[in-house]
Amino acid sequence: MVTDECDPLEATVVTAQRLFIAIPLLPDLAQQLCQMLPQYGDDRFGSWQAERNLHLTLLFLGEQGEAEPVIELMEQSAAACHHLDFTADSLALLPAQNAARQLWAFQPQPNSVLMQLQTQLAERFTAAGLYASSRAYLPHITLLRGNAACPLPLPLEPVDGFALSVNRMVLYRSSAEALPDGGEWRHYEPLHTTYLSV
Repeated sequence: MVTDECDPLEATVVTAQRLFIAIPLLPDLAQQLCQMLPQYGDDRFGSWQAERNLHLTLLFLGEQGEAEPVIELMEQSAAACHHLDFTADSLALLPAQNAARQLWAFQPQPNSVLMQLQTQLAERFTAAGLYASSRAYLPHITLLRGNAACPLPLPLEPVDGFALSVNRMVLYRSSAEALPDGGEWRHYEPLHTTYLSV
């Protein structure tokens, strides 16, 4: 007998994907950041982020199955959040877990509007079981994933502050490809954009 019914033992396999929510940088600001660092623009120091990949992460969600629950909660959260402006005014050279170094531009003020936005998102996504982190949030824009064999020269040159206006959040899917030199090429694919309440 021929039947169109599916085998009840046959399940749909959902591939896990690494997701994160971030604030994308507008092209003019991304270009401004890259132009701040001509003295470090040497590939010997590591893998520099392409301008189009520069972003400020709000929540790293890690391995997720479906993106739809994340998107739905993003929309609910955005409706309760107003657009914001803030200024970052420093660079920091910080150690990474793999003993290499990262060059970060960041704004660490604990009471900023940016921190309030991130806290609201973290609370909502934690309650929904979509986010868990034991690390304190440090707002940053990664400019370089450094080469431990060729560290950046110190001290860092001071840079002028830059402003960031935030009216949207983007859900990204992160994937990585191994490079012949042992490094890693990272690709960030935007999956969904949601706009904050005016």
